[in-house]
Amino acid sequence: MVLSNYLQFNLLFFSLIGGFITGVSFDIYRAIRGNQIENKIIIFVEDILFWVLISIIVFVFLFYKDGAIINTYSYAFIIIGIYIYFKFFSSKLIIFEIRLFDIISRNLRITFNIIMYPFRLVINHFFPNEKNK
Repeated sequence: MVLSNYLQFNLLFFSLIGGFITGVSFDIYRAIRGNQIENKIIIFVEDILFWVLISIIVFVFLFYKDGAIINTYSYAFIIIGIYIYFKFFSSKLIIFEIRLFDIISRNLRITFNIIMYPFRLVINHFFPNEKNK
């Protein structure tokens, strides 16, 4: 199938952007997962689920942008986009992503504790344990 130059440029440009999306998503995944050593089977399953999810996201993105015309050049430019992201942007953005994740998780914990405080008071009043007697 013969594609116009404009369509070919869009195909390669959005494949490159798909690589950036993959890189950013992988950094977010790394920030959430952390560096703690867990069970290797759990890590393997998490990694497989991540790559299945990101494959679906990139495919939907490419489908939305240029009808999901996937060829060898698309895969090559996705890989080039991932390489460019990790080479030039990842080291700077991972620090920002980790800080952002810490701030969001801290705020969620505080909000959860504020919401749960009245329920804890009621539960401790009606069902005191040995510490509260």
